Amino acid sequence: MQGTELNKLWEKLVRQFRDFYRYTDSAHRMDHINSVKSNAIRIAYMLGQTEHLKLILIAVAAHDIFSTKEDRASHHIKGYSWILDNKPVLKRKYKLTDDECLTIAHAVLEHRSSHKGNYNGIVSEIVAAADRGIPSVDDVSNYMHRSYLFAREQGKSKGDAKFHAVGHVQQKFGRNGISNVPSWYGTLFAERILERRDFVEQLDISYFTDTIIDDLEARLSHD
Repeated sequence: MQGTELNKLWEKLVRQFRDFYRYTDSAHRMDHINSVKSNAIRIAYMLGQTEHLKLILIAVAAHDIFSTKEDRASHHIKGYSWILDNKPVLKRKYKLTDDECLTIAHAVLEHRSSHKGNYNGIVSEIVAAADRGIPSVDDVSNYMHRSYLFAREQGKSKGDAKFHAVGHVQQKFGRNGISNVPSWYGTLFAERILERRDFVEQLDISYFTDTIIDDLEARLSHD
């Protein structure tokens, strides 16, 4: 798929799924989905796997539709079931086969950093990698902000939310990070991962300036 086709497909997907993201938690709204989409396209080109972009983008659009306060822990399972339950509609709307629907469902199921075991295939791998992000300092900032928002929505105080965000990001991306990624991720982004790790290891709650907190709190109030 080329640029114009990708844009048309994405616009169609946004129309279908955007209402779901009105009810997800603040860390998993359309801004996150658009970021994952951009990452996925970039990674697919880097790997020479652009022939899979149609399935990748459908999976990206659907992967967090049930990431609400109530269903956060099981949102990947509910998303998997939704894809299979709506297979007739998806097949007709996006000209998919049964096998392609199953590939998309697996990508939704396997996108979380806590996923154990092997991935179903390259579509699942790229969606998971895109959700993890392309390593950079800006990417860490994005994770810090999303983690803070998530903690605040869970009822934590501003101070506790800061500690939660720092701990969460260091657990994911620090020296002993436990975030699961495809096997090729470390090779593709080796230098970037080292730079990110060094930055993450130095993080503390002083990262959250008054300006950052005011902006994040405004987002919570708006939601």
